[in-house]
Amino acid sequence: LDFISEVAGESSSAKEIEAMKKLYRINFNAGLHYNTEPYSGKVHLFMSEVTVDGTIPDPQWGWSGLTRILPEVFHGDHANILKPPNIDQLVNIFCSEIKNATDKK
Repeated sequence: LDFISEVAGESSSAKEIEAMKKLYRINFNAGLHYNTEPYSGKVHLFMSEVTVDGTIPDPQWGWSGLTRILPEVFHGDHANILKPPNIDQLVNIFCSEIKNATDKK
């Protein structure tokens, strides 16, 4: 989880970085143990093009065969998804989905 230290930067204390790593582990473990059920809608699966070998056993996180998957791959690693220019791509996806949902009403 060294990438967390790199992303946090020099302004974060060792205690803050350890808390971030703990939260990452909790969220990652929850994702691995989540029991997916069939869903009639679609799921945007946000992921980075750079992954750490062995950390993601199923690149579709268990959704394959349960719904329509729309993979959204962002340049760089996970930490860069919320940074320019990736954030623009993310905003466009959200805005498009919100518009589609409101147009159906």
